[in-house]
Amino acid sequence: GSGDGGGLYHDAGTLTVSGSTISGNTGNGGGGMWSGSTSNVTNSTFSGNTAANGPGGGLDVSAATATFNNVTIANNTVSVGGLGAGVHVLAGGTASAQLKNSLLGNNGPGDNCSGTVTSLGYNLSSDASCGFGSTGDANGTDPLLDPLGSYGGPTQTVRLQAGSPAIDTADNASCEATDQRGITRPVDGDATPGAVCDKGAYEAP
Repeated sequence: GSGDGGGLYHDAGTLTVSGSTISGNTGNGGGGMWSGSTSNVTNSTFSGNTAANGPGGGLDVSAATATFNNVTIANNTVSVGGLGAGVHVLAGGTASAQLKNSLLGNNGPGDNCSGTVTSLGYNLSSDASCGFGSTGDANGTDPLLDPLGSYGGPTQTVRLQAGSPAIDTADNASCEATDQRGITRPVDGDATPGAVCDKGAYEAP
């Protein structure tokens, strides 16, 4: 095969990923996931994946539409000079990545995003490369993340540190009903009264 998609390789039909952690994988492109057909990803974490000889340390979207809601993409890598340490979207074709209530942090070297990443609102990126410009978005903002670890629930997650700007800044109307660990959203995780969902797959207490 092509050697793309270290964790997941999807090129036909519709793929649904929910409540999952994709970690520790290596591929030529799309260290965590290579998507060439319709994909829907919710409440999931892409962390510690590597694109060794191509773009997209966490994800490489090469065709069709991939949608992400309450997804954490953190600490993925590309080889030096590679494009999109977090997410790469192939230009000039049908590829589209649409993110909502999600966060990208500490992917490298280089940029979190490469290609056109469409924000549906309430996303956060630790650098400016994603160009998020919709309601509730934040660019160039450190999400204050703990390492991938066991923080409750059946899968490992990337925990939000106290004071993270991802806490209580997502959209209650469109966030997932629970977080990746099965914790009911929203939880009031900051000093401001009122429970609001968090960005990413982890809902802070």
